[in-house]
Parts: sequence; structure tokens; C-alpha cells
Amino acid sequence: MRKIIAGIKYDTDTATEWGRKTHGKEGTVSFTEEILYQKDSGEFFLYGRGGGGTKYADLNEEQWWEGGEKIIPMEYEAAKAWAAENLEVGVYEEAFGKIRE
Repeated sequence: MRKIIAGIKYDTDTATEWGRKTHGKEGTVSFTEEILYQKDSGEFFLYGRGGGGTKYADLNEEQWWEGGEKIIPMEYEAAKAWAAENLEVGVYEEAFGKIRE
């Protein structure tokens, strides 16, 4: 997915994927998938998609909520917190540096 947000381009095809979190069964209204990306410039963003009952839903022409997708720019600390909660320790440390034991 490619998107321009506040004059900045985000592209899932050219960014580095650090990890993903899924919830529910794909094709259901509650399914979600979130993927943390990092651009070559160092900026982080989250690509998310989900069913009609999620924060990624879009309102269609018939005024029904259906599945959708979004790119969400993330500040460094927000990306770090998301990664700490959702990624394995080794991947987290590769992206953000070693953690003190």
C-alpha cells in the first residue's frame, strides 16, 4: 500500500517489515492485522487492515461498515512500545537495540 500523509510518502513495498500481529479469523468482521514498518529514513509506520467491526473499517456507499486498511505514522517511542508488546525479543532488539537484563 502506498499513501501520502501530511506530505510524506509511506510505501509498504519499499519499507522494512519488522513484524506483525493478527487477531481473529481472516474474512470475519473482527479480524485485524497490523504490521510495523520502518522507512529508509528511519521513520516508523503501522499498516493495519481489518473487518467491518474494527478500527480499520470503511463506510461503503450503502452506509454499511466493511473491511478496510490504513497506514498510521508512528513516533519512535510509539513504535517502540508497539514492538515491545507484539514482537519477539530478538526482533525488537534488532530494530531498537539491546535491552538491559
